[in-house]
Amino acid sequence: MLRVSNNGVTAMISEKGIPLRILEDPVTGSIFEEGVMRASVAIPAQVETLYARWGDWVVWVSLGLLGVYGFLRWSDVGRRGGVLPPRREEREGG
Repeated sequence: MLRVSNNGVTAMISEKGIPLRILEDPVTGSIFEEGVMRASVAIPAQVETLYARWGDWVVWVSLGLLGVYGFLRWSDVGRRGGVLPPRREEREGG
């Protein structure tokens, strides 16, 4: 990981979180030092993510199912079929 900042630490950090190089003043150790740091970065092999593999359809299906559930909770369709428990006011006799 490379961390570059205008007002803080500029550093090269390993994949295990260990700082490999930090741009700092050699005398005072201050991180607020102007300078340039060159580093070689290994780019790992490209890994296919779930989103890259399946795309947006998982999100749309989830939203659709949530919409159907919300409609059934809002309407009496679910209550007539016995799918959902009765509303609180129906249980309390109100």
